[in-house]
This record gives sequence, C-alpha cells and structure tokens, in this order.
Amino acid sequence: MSSILPLTVLYGICSGAFVALVGSPVVSMGSADSVGERTGLLFSMTAIGALSGPPISGAIRGLSNSTDAGRAWRPVGIYAGTMVLVAVGLMCLTRRMVIGRWGKGVI
Repeated sequence: MSSILPLTVLYGICSGAFVALVGSPVVSMGSADSVGERTGLLFSMTAIGALSGPPISGAIRGLSNSTDAGRAWRPVGIYAGTMVLVAVGLMCLTRRMVIGRWGKGVI
C-alpha cells in the first residue's frame, strides 16, 4: 500500500495540471464570444477517445491468448502507442494547415 501512495499523489498532480491547462489554447484561439463553443467541441472530441478507448483495449486484451501478464498487455500497449502517434500526426497536420507552412510560426 505504501508503494502506491506516491504514484497516486503524482498522478493527481499531473492529472490536475493537464485538466486545468488543456482549455487554455482553445480560449486564446478566437474571440470571447465563441469560447464556449470551442471548449465544448474540444471536450466532445476528447470524449470520443475517452469512451471508446477502454472497450477497444479490453477487446484487444481479451483476444490475447498469452498466459504471461507482460505478453498479454503488449498488444494493448502497441494500440495505445499507435493512437498517440496518430494523434500527434493529426496535430502536426492541423498546425501545418493553420500556419500554411512547415517549421516555425506562431498561430
């Protein structure tokens, strides 16, 4: 029990910072009139991944025939890592579309 306590404290600090800061860029992207619309769209898109990710991960884990715990979770890790890389690629593509070129720039 004592080994999990620092992990939960660290998770709480990092999770709180993420939740508090995720909306800041959205607020600065436009006028004050449409902050609610932009924030709602952001969290609606986030909810799709948050609601569909765990069942997909569970299905992938269920299809794993390995009895070794490390090997059984490997396909789930590959799925999660692939989804993170896809998300980074989409963010880079979006940045490219907004700025109009690759490289340095201010949005």
